[in-house]
Amino acid sequence: MRFILLILAVAWVWACGKGHTIVGERMKLSEAFIITIKYNKKKIIKDFYKKDVVAPLANIKTSLSSTVRSAATSLKDYKKKINEDGLKNTITNTSKNAYKSAISKVKSIPASVVALEDTPKRLKDGVQVFIDQAQKDFRAKKSDKEKTYYVLTILSYTTVFLASAYGGYSLPDKDIALFGIGGHRNFFTHSVVPALLVALLVKFMIRVIDEIFIKTKNAGRRALAVIKNHLMLIIGGFSTGVAVHLLEDGILEPSGTIRGPGFNTFISGTTLDDQAYLVVNGLFSTIFGKKAVSGMISR
Repeated sequence: MRFILLILAVAWVWACGKGHTIVGERMKLSEAFIITIKYNKKKIIKDFYKKDVVAPLANIKTSLSSTVRSAATSLKDYKKKINEDGLKNTITNTSKNAYKSAISKVKSIPASVVALEDTPKRLKDGVQVFIDQAQKDFRAKKSDKEKTYYVLTILSYTTVFLASAYGGYSLPDKDIALFGIGGHRNFFTHSVVPALLVALLVKFMIRVIDEIFIKTKNAGRRALAVIKNHLMLIIGGFSTGVAVHLLEDGILEPSGTIRGPGFNTFISGTTLDDQAYLVVNGLFSTIFGKKAVSGMISR
């Protein structure tokens, strides 16, 4: 894996040093990057803050507000039922409805198990769809040069995603090197936060690429699109790696507890809270990675 990362680093240095017609003249991508930041710093920071910081927070706020309103409405309806039917009847009816719901969920377990057993088949089918589409796109290329470029691009995308996923999967256990085995399963490294921080750093680079893209034409734009896709794959791969690690710890290793400064678990006497913490963060990281990959530029 270190060899693969070394190859990626060399490829990135080569790409940044390769000349492209950018911003109306022939220059290296690294030069365009520095010049763009120098002369468009305020605009880039403004776009980054508005689109990558404020907008996601606004979406979270909207979701939380909707959840709170829904809970308030349910509580209001419950109080109304108590006033109309009395406390005893309301509790009885609520218990009956909860029992029916539980029975319904229990009956649906076999179907869920079957669906879970079908997961490998669905994954295999998804990979096959990707391969078929790739072959179709490859055959659509007219010249040998275009076909070679397409194959190298696919290989590069795959390598970047897998290398990033490996980095994301490895990161949570770095707490052992930082805090010792007694600090393992640190609340920070075993959360979605590292994936968010990596995403913010990469997103800033993408904002710079977007600014260069506006002032670039033809082949230069194609190169920038490929670089932007690689950056999105870094976010997607890293988030996916973190998600796999957290879900693995939360589901397959339920005995471990979340630790931090001054505490060895959230709630003493149970690990359900620790499992929930890992699973929820893992799911958020999964969603985050999926959105990043779906945001790639199709060419």
